[in-house]
Amino acid sequence: MPIGILLLALVAVPILMFQPEGLPRLRALEKEMTEVSAQNIELRRDVKKLRVEVERLKDDPTAVERIARD
Repeated sequence: MPIGILLLALVAVPILMFQPEGLPRLRALEKEMTEVSAQNIELRRDVKKLRVEVERLKDDPTAVERIARD
């Protein structure tokens, strides 16, 4: 019985790993997660810049005037 289970595992594990839902899918999801993380970092920078701009517009009338002229 234990030898049968071992043989089944030796055959089934590689088959399951290399199916489209196995390792290739894992690699694709890891790549996607890396890309999304990079996008999140960039978006956080953009949000921070926009918050600084909003504060400047609240406090600096010349900034508001400059934007209105542009």
